[in-house]
Amino acid sequence: MQPDDETMIRTTQQMLSMITRQSHPGKWAICHAVLGACYAHRRMGERAENLELAIQHYQQALEVFTRQDDPEKWALLQNDLGEAYRNRLRGERDENLKQAIIHYSLALEVGTRQANPELWAAAHNNLGIVYAKGTQGDQTENLEQAIFHCKQALEVYTRQAYPDDWAMTQNNLGSAYRIRILGDHAENTELAIFHLKQALEVQCQQPDREQWA
Repeated sequence: MQPDDETMIRTTQQMLSMITRQSHPGKWAICHAVLGACYAHRRMGERAENLELAIQHYQQALEVFTRQDDPEKWALLQNDLGEAYRNRLRGERDENLKQAIIHYSLALEVGTRQANPELWAAAHNNLGIVYAKGTQGDQTENLEQAIFHCKQALEVYTRQAYPDDWAMTQNNLGSAYRIRILGDHAENTELAIFHLKQALEVQCQQPDREQWA
């Protein structure tokens, strides 16, 4: 049985009280990365405050896990930080999405398809979500970027290997086609229907009925 977020937070905070960045930099950074993940997904407390804490802890972990010293952990943390900014409730929405794009793009500079295909696919899917939400810049181009990144993610997220991620990305791609500006409207609608039906084929088999709906 996996410990819940509250237990993990307490345990990790206790560990941090016994070490410093100077004495155990690696363990110190891992603790902050763990706390960042816990707060990012925490159900208790205020969601806005939890996300602020997640951002703070991810940033502290990145003080040790630099691109030069530990590129893999650095890239994973950049993706996590992008997620936190994408979901952030405080601050200006467009600025948060801009920060999310920056961090996802940084993750892709190191997390290549060859070196880390799962991270590569996740970052592309996340960029697809952000561009579809974006309100700054040319909305036509934003949606084309969203479609591009979702398609990139699907090169790794196959139905056989990653059914849940495949379905999620199919859903995101369908949503982008649904509001696409370029191209033929009828064709975009057909593509939206196709990808959303693809997602439902997997999601209807899952116990999470909210996701299916």
